[in-house]
Amino acid sequence: MNATIIWAIFRKEIIDTFRDKRALVAMVAIPLLLYPALFLLVSQVAILQTTAVDKGWSRVAVLGDDMHLVRNWVEVIPKVDLVDMPDPRAALSRGELDVVIVVQTGARKVLQEGGTVEITVEYDATETASQRAATRLLEGLAKEKGRLLQQRLIQANITPEFIVPINVTKKNVASPTKVTGSLLGMIIPMIMVLMVGVGAFYPAVDLTAGEKERGTFETLLSTPVAKVDIVTGKFLAVFSLSMMTALLNLASMTTTFSFQIAQLPGELESALTFQISPYTGVLMALFLVPLAFFISAVMMSLAVFARSFREAQSYVTPFFLVILFPAAAAGVPGMNLNNVTQFLPITNVALLFKEMMKGEASPDATFAVLTSTAAYALLALLAAAWIFQREEIMLADSQGTTMPLRRAYLIPRTSAPVGLALFLYGVSLLLIFYLGTFLQLRSPFWGLLITQWGLLLAPAVLTAWYAKLDFSQTFHLVRPNPSQLLGGFLLSVGWLVLLLHINVWIQEVLPVPEEIEKDMEWMLERIHTSKGALGLYFAAAISPAICEEAVFRGVLLSSLKSYMRPWVVWLLVALLFGILHMNIYRLPATFLSGVVLSYLVWRSRSIFLGFFAHLIINASTLWLHLGPMPAYLRPILVTPLEQGEGLPLKILIPAIGCAFLGIAIMENAGRRFGAASVSNNP
Repeated sequence: MNATIIWAIFRKEIIDTFRDKRALVAMVAIPLLLYPALFLLVSQVAILQTTAVDKGWSRVAVLGDDMHLVRNWVEVIPKVDLVDMPDPRAALSRGELDVVIVVQTGARKVLQEGGTVEITVEYDATETASQRAATRLLEGLAKEKGRLLQQRLIQANITPEFIVPINVTKKNVASPTKVTGSLLGMIIPMIMVLMVGVGAFYPAVDLTAGEKERGTFETLLSTPVAKVDIVTGKFLAVFSLSMMTALLNLASMTTTFSFQIAQLPGELESALTFQISPYTGVLMALFLVPLAFFISAVMMSLAVFARSFREAQSYVTPFFLVILFPAAAAGVPGMNLNNVTQFLPITNVALLFKEMMKGEASPDATFAVLTSTAAYALLALLAAAWIFQREEIMLADSQGTTMPLRRAYLIPRTSAPVGLALFLYGVSLLLIFYLGTFLQLRSPFWGLLITQWGLLLAPAVLTAWYAKLDFSQTFHLVRPNPSQLLGGFLLSVGWLVLLLHINVWIQEVLPVPEEIEKDMEWMLERIHTSKGALGLYFAAAISPAICEEAVFRGVLLSSLKSYMRPWVVWLLVALLFGILHMNIYRLPATFLSGVVLSYLVWRSRSIFLGFFAHLIINASTLWLHLGPMPAYLRPILVTPLEQGEGLPLKILIPAIGCAFLGIAIMENAGRRFGAASVSNNP
């Protein structure tokens, strides 16, 4: 790379951006002006409203035959105005009254006999004045209750301590800084992540799709400058602008919150303290670096697929939701940094910011978050660099992933375009989410069949037909040779045993809630009871093996394999495969199995090996749960798994050997029988 050229491109893009008023508004005006204005306005309105409610009098009516007794108690409560109305409950619903007090019949007699009088305070929870009135009355009547109780104890010659055997009090040991940090930690991290995205959004779109639309991108690419230098210069400009926006937001929010807390009344100001030490501020700024790297790289990668500014906006805007939800998860009660969350993208940074604001961030968690976020940033950068090397994507006249809608205008293809394959996946995901889950709850057997054959396989086949795709190439309909069958069988059996052991480790880190396990057992048991073992295996083992493989190791794998390296395709298809199951607890296992299945189909170029391996995994899992199983196998396979101990070495070592032998046979068979096909399908 040429540092001089990179600096020239970076300097040019920065200057052009600062000349754009829209960019300055989004990156400078919003953090410097909007936050103080909004917080001041909201706080002042809240103070005025609270003051008005506190100073106002509460309108109260009393119902009951002994209302005069209660009226005497209510009259002494400050800022309470007793009102006589013919229909108090109707007046309360119309807003003419704040509270209606209902006293039970014969209240005076009940009190004289030492009984308990029932008093109901009716109020409108949707009205602030009514809520405040109810609070005033409950506090005032509680004082009267204490006075009457004291009077009874004196008459009975009983000390107050006699009826209070223990006295329990709550004491908040959290410092004011920790209390404030916990409250603001639910808001500030989400805003910070969002503002990093806002800072990167406009430059990422303008420096890629915007230049395509203006026709200047081709001119830049035609210069005697390496593409990597162009990409680096543009990326550094987007990253710098994103960081500038994030730091301005951090400084603005810190100043605004400090000012607002200083304006609170004395008792609240002493309970709430907002301060960020220089060390914490430096750490937060440090963690914004890999986060901004990650978000900037992803936004540039998405925007470069577009051919116009508006098209890029439609691509990048949904990414805001993708980064907003993980950041919002940090504000969920009980969500803290642990061995799992510290490796979740974006969520880990938001949680770390929350811990830093409370002053509780540990060095181990800090290092783990920094390392994982830097790794995600590096992967995003590598993906962006790879995308920018593709001329068919970078050139403005590239057709990209678009295609005509009328079938008559479509050109026959060997496999689906990437955009069409991902669109099919998105449609299938939505169909399963909105329809498949509902059908499976209503009827587990028919719901599973409709989900697999109707919502997964049918759209894939119809898409391949409508888009004039080669079914043989799209779905890898190639008959495997005997060596590949043997290698696939050995790898599948070996992986099945290893997966059972890996699941034990996954359970320690991400244990499945008991409710989810019961729901799954209920579904399988209901199918087994109504349709028998054959129906259960057909619905839960055979159907997923055929239909899911057709989508993932068929349409998706054939679409992506011409654009990415094999291992990238395996990981991506496996990740999409895991997400389709919509269960975070099953995601690690399904992802790892998806990698193995993708490897088998890729190496053999035959989806039938995917069917075969998928069926072995599903059917064996059902067999372990339902049986029947020989008595000598249960203490070897089932008991160690149920006790969370994992499988013994006498099972694991042969399984590892079996898996490696299967891979060796697959590699050898691929070289012997498929060299020509491999060269045609890189």
